[in-house]
Amino acid sequence: MNELPLYLQIADYLRRELAGGRYRVGQKLPTEAAFGRELCVAVGTLRKSLLALETEGLLERRQGSGTYVKALPEAGKYPLFHLELNGGGGEPSGEILGLNLAPTTQLSPAQHIRRRRRLDDTWVAVEDIWVRTPDTLQLDWITPALYQMYRERLQLWVARVEDKVGLAPVPAHVGEYIEPAHAAYVERFGLDHEGQLIEYSQTWFDSQVCHYNARWS
Repeated sequence: MNELPLYLQIADYLRRELAGGRYRVGQKLPTEAAFGRELCVAVGTLRKSLLALETEGLLERRQGSGTYVKALPEAGKYPLFHLELNGGGGEPSGEILGLNLAPTTQLSPAQHIRRRRRLDDTWVAVEDIWVRTPDTLQLDWITPALYQMYRERLQLWVARVEDKVGLAPVPAHVGEYIEPAHAAYVERFGLDHEGQLIEYSQTWFDSQVCHYNARWS
């Protein structure tokens, strides 16, 4: 169980959103009421999160106007890891291949998600994902933004990830979609603020069409 106060979890999430480029310096944030609905938290809790970021010099609250981005987190603090097309970028989407309650040696109880990933119009990867929950996920909850779904539906916050990239034997279900000779492998461990594992995933991607990118911002 994550015992870090909710407002600090939200503050850390917002730091990562700032680092990831969701908001620009000088940009006005949504109203507290709208932001609270988006994050599924009470306005009072959100205010404490915003105050923490204001104290750090990242936000500026202007009387009668709203809250604005004043600065971004220091470079190198928040790494972003993802797949990109070999030509650069790619809008993510996907197809769910399987969804069931199936613990793994890394996580139990856990819900298992198997999905095929696409960047723009190109199929690039197959993923097996386990998230720590005894509850059954609904198919219509699953979007490309899984971490947002974890937060809103399961109250789980991924604070950091550890990725291991390399080669591994290609399972039969992956070989149906990716030529084994071209399949590279990413093993991900998603941890909460206490260092507890809440997500484990295995991703096989087609190295002919995409690559794994680690970028610090």
